[in-house]
Amino acid sequence: MKKFIEYTAYSNLPISKEVLEIDFSTRKNEIEHISITFDNKENKGIVIIKIDFTDDIEFELAKRIAEKKIDQIIKGIIFTSGIQVHGIEQTLHNFAEYKSGFSDHSMVLTVPFKFNLTQLDEIKSLTKSDKTNHVYYDLYRQAINHDDDLGKFMFLYSLLMLVLKTDYQSEVDKFIVKAKKDEKKLKQRSTKLIEQKDGTRKRSTRLETRFTWLRNQVGHTQEDSEITKAINEMKDCYKVLKEIVKQAIKENI
Repeated sequence: MKKFIEYTAYSNLPISKEVLEIDFSTRKNEIEHISITFDNKENKGIVIIKIDFTDDIEFELAKRIAEKKIDQIIKGIIFTSGIQVHGIEQTLHNFAEYKSGFSDHSMVLTVPFKFNLTQLDEIKSLTKSDKTNHVYYDLYRQAINHDDDLGKFMFLYSLLMLVLKTDYQSEVDKFIVKAKKDEKKLKQRSTKLIEQKDGTRKRSTRLETRFTWLRNQVGHTQEDSEITKAINEMKDCYKVLKEIVKQAIKENI
């Protein structure tokens, strides 16, 4: 029997059952095969990752290799699907005498998430590469796994500025409109007040994408910020923002 270590992670959403089989036998390293099973138990999404090793490997080396690969896989799943995946625990292995691991809790929602074929292929591709070692994937995971919609939105917007290497919101808006052309129609007038020479303040005429407008309502402390409206709208549009950030990461790595 091949030596293996199995890990289980937990999603915030139930997941329709899928099984990915990924062959590593031609790569001439310690990992021979990885299987990733997505499933649903008691209204909670479960991701089971089983890593098969060569017969002569020792547990401590296998564990180090597995933990690095598991981290890459989890980041790849989050990046591809945009769903939360909390924590990881080692649940099974066939090495003698060893047992370890840690666990985390997660939110549970009732709408099942189903991976499409494109997403499954992307997870396979990311699993076979070291691409998710890049810091952008770590930051994307932190953003998606944030506990509330406001936190997700603000983290994603900041990450977008970082990926685009800009401090200017006009550059961010330019990329957003390029990525999602329909967003141009949704631009709205900034609520920023600009001080005039006579000491009065006049509202800016600059148009902002809804993402920049929302970010500024929360990020700025101006008197006319529409905070309640902004937070409610963030819940509706953060899913679009995470796809825009994902595109930016793909284009800038």
